[in-house]
Amino acid sequence: MPANQPVEAWRSWYQEVTGGDSYRTVAARIGVEHTTLYKRLNTSGGKPNPETVIAICRAYAHPVIVGLYATGHLTASDLAVPLSTANVNA
Repeated sequence: MPANQPVEAWRSWYQEVTGGDSYRTVAARIGVEHTTLYKRLNTSGGKPNPETVIAICRAYAHPVIVGLYATGHLTASDLAVPLSTANVNA
């Protein structure tokens, strides 16, 4: 979700990735209380913070980079930068 897309776009991503699992189920999979997950998803400027996105992606075997893009933390231009050993180890 590029920065100019509505909140509904990341919510759609969330539902797709989690398969519609409840907050309790998702929270258990990422190792936090369900109330913490609810707050992270609903009180951080209209989108989940990057750490929560990464945890959800890893818990559901979803590509992290896709999750970060879908939630507006990365832009298309961020994805256009090729990763190489030199870039990663710098």
